Amino acid sequence: MELHTSLPEDHTRFMPEIGVSPQAWFDKAVSFCREYYKHEIDRASSVEWEKIEPDTFFKEYIWVVHATGFSAKAVTKFIEKLHAAYGSYGILSQDKEFQRLPEILKICNNISKAKAVRKTACLINEGILLEGWDSWKRSRLDNVDKLDDLPFIGPITKYHLGRNIGMLDCIKPDLHLVRLADYWKFSDAIDMIKSMNQNHDYQLGIADMIAWYYASTFGTAFAKKEGSR
Repeated sequence: MELHTSLPEDHTRFMPEIGVSPQAWFDKAVSFCREYYKHEIDRASSVEWEKIEPDTFFKEYIWVVHATGFSAKAVTKFIEKLHAAYGSYGILSQDKEFQRLPEILKICNNISKAKAVRKTACLINEGILLEGWDSWKRSRLDNVDKLDDLPFIGPITKYHLGRNIGMLDCIKPDLHLVRLADYWKFSDAIDMIKSMNQNHDYQLGIADMIAWYYASTFGTAFAKKEGSR
């Protein structure tokens, strides 16, 4: 999860300057995240896919599903209540009539996402019962290209989920990063992050996270082309 925090007014001292180079932009992003998001960056850096347990995976899955097409700042405000409303994957998978749904929809009114989470809870529970977590994880979650077989996970969000469960070379082609890559004439967001990261040597997924925190805080309107998203 990439939780947002309330920032003090003086955080604007890190605002990027107009006409800044990609490297200078990222250098400032690193300083910004060291100041305000060190805990989140350190936590994400420490995640190891081999050690991911089902409860952790399920929470990260819920985060990615609900952050899709939505503001991470907004999801941060209700994610703990949402986790409580869903319950564990085991509890949710046994809710045959989906009696938890009304409480879930009070927190986030998106029935498609709620149904996707419940279906994934059932997949996890059935997988563990049939072959055990480690075996199911190796067969279903060991490669980022397998992740979009999960409900509500697509060709972009698979990288988001992959990075959050320890595949730390995953770069999510987020709208902000795609916009910046186009503005600075990189072939794609991956090429841009690799270039920006040359002076820092972060794992690529962590460099991506740093760039995303910075871009989502200050925006990338300066890089937006007329008529584009």
